[in-house]
Amino acid sequence: MSAALDRLHAAVRRSPWLCRFTAFTRILLAVGFIPPGMTKVLGNRFTQLPLEHPVGFFFEAFYRAHAFYWLAGVAQVLAGLLLLVPRTAHLGAMLFLTVITNIVAITWSIDFAGTKFITLLMLLAALYLVAWDYDRWKALLPRREVGGQGTARGLLLWSALFAAGGVGMAALVVTLRLSNLGWADFPRIAVTLGVGGGVFGLAGGLHYRAMPVAQAGEGRAMEPAA
Repeated sequence: MSAALDRLHAAVRRSPWLCRFTAFTRILLAVGFIPPGMTKVLGNRFTQLPLEHPVGFFFEAFYRAHAFYWLAGVAQVLAGLLLLVPRTAHLGAMLFLTVITNIVAITWSIDFAGTKFITLLMLLAALYLVAWDYDRWKALLPRREVGGQGTARGLLLWSALFAAGGVGMAALVVTLRLSNLGWADFPRIAVTLGVGGGVFGLAGGLHYRAMPVAQAGEGRAMEPAA
């Protein structure tokens, strides 16, 4: 699967027309983010719609959350600036995707009329730019590690230990009568914390099991010569 994606990505990147389209899309998205982002950074209102209008009401509440309003503007400006620089365009695309996903959720939750379709197109464009730099992101994709640590028995041990810890925590809670809980509540709390602890331990065990085993001699690789 990875090899097929690598071949497809390489074929797409060889197209001169797609290279031009990618450059155009980066600049277009940067232009679409920097001006509205600067409006927020400078502390200016984004719209003059009255409070009676749902959009005007939203933006007034957004504006009054001054720190969040300013931070959203900084994120937009930063995403736009990163997109303008070829070496950081992949970071700008990822940041842009994060911000525009939130904007799309907002514009489709409130009646933003035609704006919601524009933001949706911007989201698709950001997804395209992230896919364009697939070779830079593929290391973050899920993959099977070679030579993992631990065994199935060890995995069960992780889960059992944390489940037992959850039951012990339940006993401590009722002994100290936290939140006015008594021994009558112990079965319910023990089941809840025991199952939660077991799931927690199972998740931890799975992560440990997926970690590659250090090869012999790796730990001495950085030791200075005598």
